[in-house]
Formats: sequence, C-alpha cells, structure tokens
Amino acid sequence: MSRLVLLSMLLIQPLLCTGRWQWQDLPALPQALGGVFAGVVDNQLIVAGGSYWRGAPWIPGSEKIFVDTIYALAPGAKQWRSVGHLPAPSGYGASIVKDNALWLIGGQDLKGAQSSILRITSAGQVTTVGHLKDPLMMTATARLNGQFYLLGGQPNLKTCLRSANLTEWQACPAWPGPGRFFSQATQLNGALYLAGGADLKDGQRIFLADAYRLLDGQWSALPSLPVPLQAGFAATSGRSLLILSGSDGALAPFEAELGTDHPGFSPIIWSFDGKRWAPIGRMPYAPVTSTLVEWQGALVIPGGEDRPAHRSSRVLSGKLVHE
Repeated sequence: MSRLVLLSMLLIQPLLCTGRWQWQDLPALPQALGGVFAGVVDNQLIVAGGSYWRGAPWIPGSEKIFVDTIYALAPGAKQWRSVGHLPAPSGYGASIVKDNALWLIGGQDLKGAQSSILRITSAGQVTTVGHLKDPLMMTATARLNGQFYLLGGQPNLKTCLRSANLTEWQACPAWPGPGRFFSQATQLNGALYLAGGADLKDGQRIFLADAYRLLDGQWSALPSLPVPLQAGFAATSGRSLLILSGSDGALAPFEAELGTDHPGFSPIIWSFDGKRWAPIGRMPYAPVTSTLVEWQGALVIPGGEDRPAHRSSRVLSGKLVHE
C-alpha cells in the first residue's frame, strides 16, 4: 500500500471507534529492552527478561544479549524496582496473568527456543512449574472461555495449544491459513481473533495480513488487514478489535543500508468491527516485540524495538477516550 493511499484512508474513511487517544510516558525502564515478559500482579506492573543488541544483526561481531532481571513498578511510583531474577536470561515467550501471578510460557535464549513454564509473584519470587512438550518462542496468546491459547511461534509455525491451568497444554485445530510467528491475538465478545504475523520460506520472512476468528470451536477467515503487520499488539475497545503498531516489512530488505536512519515501524492504530478495518489514530511512536498489558485503565507497552535491532526504555501508556 502506498503512502498516498494510506493517507487518503486516514483522511476520509469513517472511524469505527469514535474518540481520541491520550498518550503519556510512564517511568522508563532501567534498561532498554525488547522481547520482555510483562503483566500486572498485585496492581504492580511486572517486566521480566528481554534482550538487547550489542551492535546489530548485519554488523559482523555483533551480539544479542538476553537478561534475567525482574522489575516492578507500583502505581504512582517514579522509578522501577529490581525485585528478582529469572533462572536464566530469556525473552520472547508468552506472558499470562493467572492466580495473582505472572506466568512465563516458553521463550528464547542464546541457544534457541525454550519449553519452561515459570510463575512469578509481585515480590519477584520465581517457581518453575512445568514444561511444554516442545520448545516454543515468539508465540501469540489469548484467553477464550476459560482456556488460554498459544498460537503460532517458532519452530512450529502452526502451533495451536490450549490449557485451563497453564501447566497441561493440549493441541487444538489451527487456523486454516499459513503458519506464523509474532502475530497479534486477542479475544472479543466470545471469539478469539488472530491477525498478521510472519511466515518463513527458505529462511526469509513473509509478512502476513490475513486474519481469522475462532468462534464455537470453528475457525473462519476474516477480511485481511489493509497492510501486513507483525510483532504489534492486539487489544479491544468496546465492540472493536484493535491492532497497534507492527512492522509491515516494507523496509526489511533495507535495514542494513538504513541503519540508524530507519524511520521505525507503523504508528497506525487499526480497528475492526467485524466487517472491515479502518485507521482510528496514531501512536506517538511504534514499538514492536514487547508485551501489551492493561493497567490502570490504559494500554501499556514497556520497552520494545523502536527500529530494527534498537531497543527502547520508554514505557508507553495510552487510552481511547470515547466522545
């Protein structure tokens, strides 16, 4: 999609959700990180693990560094507290809040995908409670009718697992489209939604725009996103599904050439009302590869990549004020 067409959509297409977005920065993370686990426990925002680059993937001798620190931010606090450490540095797994704890499902370290299932309290106490049958990273997660789902990821791009207790996971029928990782998923009005992500062909990413709905145990195809998006965030507002941020892949072949001149990722917020997608606003900047959480009436994104291989310490908080 050309910039001219996208601009035209922003100017003339009616909005699905009426209102205006309010954005603010919460206290920055002590370290710039992407791929973090995150959730709200005891009304505190918990961020654990993640990674950063020393250099960049296209620079010889560069190194991706994983971290093990667990941070907590209390309501109204001016800075984060370090409250503990993971058993090992890791990131890029599923984050689920259940039974007043943050559960970390799978993930990645320097050796590749992991299978561990960890449970973290707000005090930073970590317990290993089990393992997935197979390692899994970069998966999407959502909850529907008392079941938690893991959708896509690497190495099995067609992963579809569900669990009620987060320790015993069962395979379930996957969506009819291609496999994917770094997709966007959420639930709305008794249905589960999966959109975008990236497929892999001969080691190359294929950015996806297709979308699907799981309702009454059956998957169905939905209208595709106007642009491919991966590693963004899914949320809901009223009766609409929202997709925030994401990489459309347009500049992926030129990352090394652009370097620090890369303009970043898509700041457009897309809304879907069950029939069509429409843009309903813009983010102040567009982080990817993080975990979106709902905290104190707002959508919060801690850290993430603000351009390829470059992490941010910003903690972005936004909410749609209906008018």
